Amino acid sequence: AISACVSGRGDVIYVMPGHTESVTTTSIAHDVAGVTVVGLGRGNSRPTFTFTAAASTITVSAANCGWENCRFVANFLNVATAFTLSTAKDFMVNNCSFIDTDSTHNFLCGVTTGATDNDADGLTVTNNYVDSLPTTDGAFVSILQALKKLTVEGNDVFKAATNNAGHFITLAAKIVTNARIRNNTLVVVGATTATVGIFLTGSGSTSTGIVAYNLVTS
Repeated sequence: AISACVSGRGDVIYVMPGHTESVTTTSIAHDVAGVTVVGLGRGNSRPTFTFTAAASTITVSAANCGWENCRFVANFLNVATAFTLSTAKDFMVNNCSFIDTDSTHNFLCGVTTGATDNDADGLTVTNNYVDSLPTTDGAFVSILQALKKLTVEGNDVFKAATNNAGHFITLAAKIVTNARIRNNTLVVVGATTATVGIFLTGSGSTSTGIVAYNLVTS
């Protein structure tokens, strides 16, 4: 369906309720600009994409793309990430669920950028639900590049993790400018003596934007 779309036309792919599909390392390449994938249905009737290998991922290499109202299920140990972004400016994932099958069939991350600075400017992650079941995991959003205009709002993330790590967003040493990180919930079953910021972790000192109205508990 993606390959049938026309770049920059604003095409929308509607996926029917009850649709199921296995994701491999190459099965879904979102490489046509301006295409949005919208799942139809509610709850578990929404389209379900199951990740069946550690390297299974949806690659995004085009600008102005998005996914909405879909279920992403990890059914393998330590699936690295549901979405891998390269040249993917203004990518959006909205109102989706990221579900682990159990503690050994799990996602490490939900959305991970590439390493080329500003290739994923405008990344928007909003209104998603995350049910993470392993005791050791990564961040829901992993930023591996300098980034402008990051928006992360309205997400609810529940984790059984006990490792001392950033569980919601990690920035490494990257600089994020004009960020909006608001109204998220993070619940982690972890040590109260954690020595890192379990919500947001990064070592850069010149990032800008706002982090506000987030509820975090561990």
